[in-house]
Amino acid sequence: MLKRLAILAIAAFTVISVPGQPNKAANTNLHPTNRENAAGVEPASEQQNEAAAYKGKSGSNTPGWYKALETPDWWLVILGFGTLVVVGCQTRILASSVKAAQTAADAAKESALAAMGISVPWLGLCEFSFVVDKGRENPILFYGYPFPTLVLKNFGQSPALLKQYGAYLRWDHDPEIPEARTFDEGTIIEPGGALRMEQYQLSIGLLPDERIVSDLITGKRILGFSFWVTYGDVFGSPIKRFEFERYLIEYDPDPSKMAVADRENARDFIEESKEGEGE
Repeated sequence: MLKRLAILAIAAFTVISVPGQPNKAANTNLHPTNRENAAGVEPASEQQNEAAAYKGKSGSNTPGWYKALETPDWWLVILGFGTLVVVGCQTRILASSVKAAQTAADAAKESALAAMGISVPWLGLCEFSFVVDKGRENPILFYGYPFPTLVLKNFGQSPALLKQYGAYLRWDHDPEIPEARTFDEGTIIEPGGALRMEQYQLSIGLLPDERIVSDLITGKRILGFSFWVTYGDVFGSPIKRFEFERYLIEYDPDPSKMAVADRENARDFIEESKEGEGE
């Protein structure tokens, strides 16, 4: 930008300095000696003296480089150039200010996102167990109508706005998955709070028939349970999803003694059940 201002200044100096030069031819025609000759008066020695005096002054009458500065136009050029310099400097300062403001805004946005990341709700599994009611201690009765109970907990620092969920029992590797169910509007889990869900809420769908119950008892199949839930937050973040699977490795009439594992730890038992299905 400064380079362009310098070019503009030089161009203005060149244009204005040309009219500022005096017209020597015109000044010669206005000399008193020429007027006397035009009137028919004979030049005398006085004319020679005057010519000599004029010759002595001619050197001092030659306009210098600074003579152009005496014209009003040049002062306008100087003021205009100064204005351009000031405007250029202000533009650069403004650009720097805008960049600094944008940097500060980006930093503030990142801080807000970081703070929001800490504050958002985070659902997790707090408790899970298969329920054995009194009178259902017999494995046939238990496997004929197994139902779990679970507790979801909000480990975040803001309310979890519950949306939908799904739950189903599984004993095949390609189970029939029921349709999702929707929570009642306004169902939330406060920060640090929990929600217990039992059989009537889970709606686990199909129950095993006698043949499958026999396979579950003998270990040819393994009883599993799958659950998922979606939830939002007060920040308008994208909907989150929490899901888990649990498998009953070993049945016991006492629920506290049942061997229950997640999919990773139950992998060997799941593989064995695949072989049992083929028999």
